[in-house]
Amino acid sequence: MSGQGTLVAIVVIVGFGLLAGHLLGGPDPGNRGALATATASRHPGIALLLAVGVFPENEKVILGTVLLYLLANIALTVPYQRWRKKVLSHGVEGQVFPFDLETLSQVHKGKQRAENAGINDDRT
Repeated sequence: MSGQGTLVAIVVIVGFGLLAGHLLGGPDPGNRGALATATASRHPGIALLLAVGVFPENEKVILGTVLLYLLANIALTVPYQRWRKKVLSHGVEGQVFPFDLETLSQVHKGKQRAENAGINDDRT
C-alpha cells in the first residue's frame, strides 16, 4: 500500500478513531477527549513490531508508513484537542453535549450524598 492511498487511509482511520472515541466517551467531557485521543493513536510500536516480523523484507516501507501514521495522528489530534479545550473553557453555553453540566454535577452530588447516607437509589 506504499503510496497508493496510504495517507488517505491513515487520515480516515485516525479521523474515525477520534470520532468513535468522542462519541463513545460518555457524558464526562474529560473521558471523551481521552478516549478519542487514545482510540486515534492506537499502538504504533506494536504495529511496527508485528509488521516487520511478518514482512522483514519491507522494513523500510513499514517504518515509513508507521512514521506517516504518527505524523498524521499528530496533525489531526492537536486540532481536536485544541477544539476540546476551547469548548470546555466556554462553560455550559459552549458545550456540545445534550445535557447541562451543572445539572449533571448536581445529580452526581445528590447520588454521592445518598451513598454517604447509606441510601441506595438505582433508578438511573
